[in-house]
Amino acid sequence: MTSKFLSALDSAMEQKGSMLCVGLDPATPEMRRDACVPQEYLSHPEGEAEGLLQFCKGIIGQTSQYACAFKTNLQYILPFSLGQMQELNGEVHKAGVQNILDVKLSDIGATNRASIHWAAKAGFDAITASPFAGNVEETAKYGRELGVGIIVLTLTSNPEAHFFMRDAQIGGLRGYEWIAGKVAQSGADGCVVGATGTTREEWMEIRKTIGEERVILVPGMGAQGGDGKAAVELGGKIIVNSSRETIYSPEPGKEAKRIRDTLNGLKKK
Repeated sequence: MTSKFLSALDSAMEQKGSMLCVGLDPATPEMRRDACVPQEYLSHPEGEAEGLLQFCKGIIGQTSQYACAFKTNLQYILPFSLGQMQELNGEVHKAGVQNILDVKLSDIGATNRASIHWAAKAGFDAITASPFAGNVEETAKYGRELGVGIIVLTLTSNPEAHFFMRDAQIGGLRGYEWIAGKVAQSGADGCVVGATGTTREEWMEIRKTIGEERVILVPGMGAQGGDGKAAVELGGKIIVNSSRETIYSPEPGKEAKRIRDTLNGLKKK
């Protein structure tokens, strides 16, 4: 399959020689004790939101030569204005890469369409969506109409999600198998599959269901301790997210390069 997002992602992956996606999660010390934005940004004269934006722009500048995409978590940038989001995406696109808005859409069709509308206005290239509202087809249709990629949560890393995604049976299929089938049928752009706890057989089943051209976005290989080696080795379009491990490193650029090179080494084996 071909979509605006997947075509642009292909180009970025080829130009950067990378499957690394850098997660932009600008946390403040009020959210957690470590791995948070330095105080100098939080004391920005134009306000905290502007400081968080400048932190993100600095990370983009240091890491974009080693990454094919960024994944911006909406929960961490809620104070951003539309203009600040557009400025953020301007930096990403100037670097020749894509930006995925991590929203996990989970609502009725009209509400999801509103989110996709504003994501497009803000300049995001793709958005994550939950399958549990049951309207994957409608969400994927809106994404195509508005030029925004749709990446669906399929098998996430948190243990609680296994009840719905692995243990639950839907029409004789395990939850993640049913979701992957919906992704393939709907024309959505890919799946989110966590690195933590996912087996080689599960990676193979998901890839077989969605095909080689759709993307699998893999979070959880850094601070969450996951191992996505099997996913990378199996091939197909894979992007592996690193958030805290990279953006709060003393040298984000060097860390991004290290992860990019490690992932490329796995793929070649």
